Amino acid sequence: NRIETHLSERDPVTISEDVICGSVSLDKPLMRDIPFQTQVFERYSRVEKALENAILESYLQGVSTRKIQNVISTLGVDKISPSYVSSIAKELDSKVMVFLSRPIDTYIPYIFVDASYFKVREGIRYANEALLIVAGIRSDGIRDDIYLGKQDNTLCRSWTEITA
Repeated sequence: NRIETHLSERDPVTISEDVICGSVSLDKPLMRDIPFQTQVFERYSRVEKALENAILESYLQGVSTRKIQNVISTLGVDKISPSYVSSIAKELDSKVMVFLSRPIDTYIPYIFVDASYFKVREGIRYANEALLIVAGIRSDGIRDDIYLGKQDNTLCRSWTEITA
């Protein structure tokens, strides 16, 4: 029936996405009974991975989530919410936890322990903190990062505790 077909269709809506080389506009059909999901862009993804990496790098450098808005505006993005920045940081935290809790089930005959020192803000003062890096060379000659973590200067843990 022509009337039933007409009732289930609506006028299309234009979706605009900002990409590195400009803007892309697509017509999105509106169907009453059928949900629409574009195959071109990820669902609810309005920011490209390069921009997400810039946000994440700013966050890792100690820029507050509110100040990241000013940094991103210089890249041409109108608004990024602090909660969006926090969600990107939480995603990174979960990936780090997966890395740190993964089982090491291959034989690693050579282990190297090193530390890099960074100035870290604690309240209103800065202190030197060590980033402990434990890497190993597997029996097939491939390097395997075993542990990365902040080493508190007041707490001296032995390397056997970290690699256990």
